[in-house]
Amino acid sequence: MSRDSVTQFSQDVGLLYNLGLKIVLVMGTSPQLDHAFSEAQIDWQLHHQFRITPTELIPLFQQTIGLLRSQLEATFS
Repeated sequence: MSRDSVTQFSQDVGLLYNLGLKIVLVMGTSPQLDHAFSEAQIDWQLHHQFRITPTELIPLFQQTIGLLRSQLEATFS
């Protein structure tokens, strides 16, 4: 999503929340993880179309997902 669309999205979610709706956001992080793995020159291992994540790569997941989460949360403040 572009910065403008993220800003619009967060404003829309804020409006819905202010109208009394309970909001649950579930982030999809595949594009960001694909990019992080590509930058680190790491290939995904697949088993029946499911990604296999070795334990040593968990920090890369945490870093990538944490960055995305903090960027999303920043749009709500």
